[in-house]
Amino acid sequence: MTSASREGGRHVSPRRDTAGRVGLPRRRWTPGRTGFRLRFPAGGIVLGSDSAGHPAAFPLLVPTQSTRVGVVGPSALAQLLALRLAEQACHLTVVTSRHEEWQRFAASKPESPIAITHQLRRWPPDEVVPPWALLIDMPEPPPTGFTRDPWSTVIHLVPRVPAGSGWWQSAQLIVTGRADARAVSAIRPRLDSSIIERMGADDLVAIDSTSVTVFRPAERAR
Repeated sequence: MTSASREGGRHVSPRRDTAGRVGLPRRRWTPGRTGFRLRFPAGGIVLGSDSAGHPAAFPLLVPTQSTRVGVVGPSALAQLLALRLAEQACHLTVVTSRHEEWQRFAASKPESPIAITHQLRRWPPDEVVPPWALLIDMPEPPPTGFTRDPWSTVIHLVPRVPAGSGWWQSAQLIVTGRADARAVSAIRPRLDSSIIERMGADDLVAIDSTSVTVFRPAERAR
């Protein structure tokens, strides 16, 4: 181990704490200037399988922007996405008034970095490297211009579609179940009644800017 390192061409001396551990000064991560490479499945993150048995995969983490996902229905739908993102080593922050429910979820994933809070002050956190995921389990949607950080996903979980929300209008993906599909079709006309009528009770549907995918959620990613 060397006694010093270089940061941006500048000589940096390491710090040693009282326990004898050595660390270098932290720097905020800058896109395109990392010392590592992020790799994700080429087709996206798998949430389940379609009627033909093919993986239903969605690009939740991309290098050019933050991905906005609206989820309409029970918390189990959002927990499916949270689980898949946690499996990609995502640092997950949950903003919720249902602390006990999400604490149980976090306790079932002790190997995953999950922070639960009732109020968000700053995101993404400066001290955490990407990828990041933020799950908002609150009635009010995020502001329209909220966060553009690449390698991040913001999920808003609601029991019904928020009216007149700019954030929801600009969401790249909306996920819901059969019970709420007709309400979602009001803001995503591509989800027509013929698709909804063919959905099974346990099916989910994801609507993005170009397509509608009906799928059965998977217990674990493939």
